Amino acid sequence: MEHNKTHDILNRMHIQHAHDKENDRTDTGSFPVVRKKPPRRIGGGIASRLMTSLLIVLLCALLGFSYAIQLNNKTSSYETMSEEELTRLISETSTQVQNLQQRKTELTGQLNSLKAAADKQQEAQRIAKENEDTSGILSGRLPAQGKGVVITITQGSKENIDAATMFQLLEELRNAASRSWSWTTFVWSPRPM
Repeated sequence: MEHNKTHDILNRMHIQHAHDKENDRTDTGSFPVVRKKPPRRIGGGIASRLMTSLLIVLLCALLGFSYAIQLNNKTSSYETMSEEELTRLISETSTQVQNLQQRKTELTGQLNSLKAAADKQQEAQRIAKENEDTSGILSGRLPAQGKGVVITITQGSKENIDAATMFQLLEELRNAASRSWSWTTFVWSPRPM
């Protein structure tokens, strides 16, 4: 009985192998026939090498020409600015330098007072409170108080007030060391026809 089982299993395996071999054949039409490509010549001939070399030489010449043009163009943006613009730029830069020097003096004073204070913890709290108030005003969390400046803007008869004019006004205020702004009144009236 054991022999029959082994023979039966071997017989089934032989039949399965024959079916698999028949199903794995590629000439049944269910698989596309792939033809072998003819080998390509790598050299390509003298003409293609010559064209490639000429193209490389042309690209190198264009690159060199554009580099030489860039070196000869020494016009800076300052040379093209008007005298009024240059004066304004120098003035703004001087104001910023003065502001930075003032801030440096304040910070140096704070550092010296921290070093000299008998009760360093109390002095540190006082300085932290001052910095907190300044930061609160600059960030808009706390209201700014002081004399302030009142600016009245009215529309002219010839031109409308555009965004660039308002931006220039804010830039001038900032350059004049204005740290915060508050818009309290905005009145709009249509232009008479």
